[in-house]
Amino acid sequence: MGKRSRENLDPTPGIRLTTSGSGYLVTSEGYTLYRFLPLYLQKNSLGEITEANVTWGDEWPDRLQPLIFQYVPLPAPAYGGATVPGTISEFERNDGKYGYKQVEYNGWWLYIFTEDRAGEVKGIVPGIWDVVPADVEPLVPLDDDDVGNPPPGLLGGP
Repeated sequence: MGKRSRENLDPTPGIRLTTSGSGYLVTSEGYTLYRFLPLYLQKNSLGEITEANVTWGDEWPDRLQPLIFQYVPLPAPAYGGATVPGTISEFERNDGKYGYKQVEYNGWWLYIFTEDRAGEVKGIVPGIWDVVPADVEPLVPLDDDDVGNPPPGLLGGP
């Protein structure tokens, strides 16, 4: 069994996030990270983007679940390097589907599209799924001053 060189040892556990040449988040293996836009289409009285109240994907109609579950939550932990200026955190999913904590970036839940290969960006669905810019505006929690609603016709979240 050969020795591993010291520079190949990574002391930080988890998935390393980095920035693509186009300025959006990817994993160190080159997989594009996505965000689910309908969860965050509200603004509060200060004009800050806030989280919307949307149901879990398991509560969507059966015909839509195959689409929504092509986006898999990025499992925690994760960390970023110098090209990742935002806040990386994690939260415990309470939908019972995945059984692990999910990574957030500036409050946006992160996902990988199962049809992508490293370096691909096939998961963009305008107004629903988008890449995550490294400089994405942080989200703020909902409070009593929040206004607006998710667009009509949205049935839930992933």
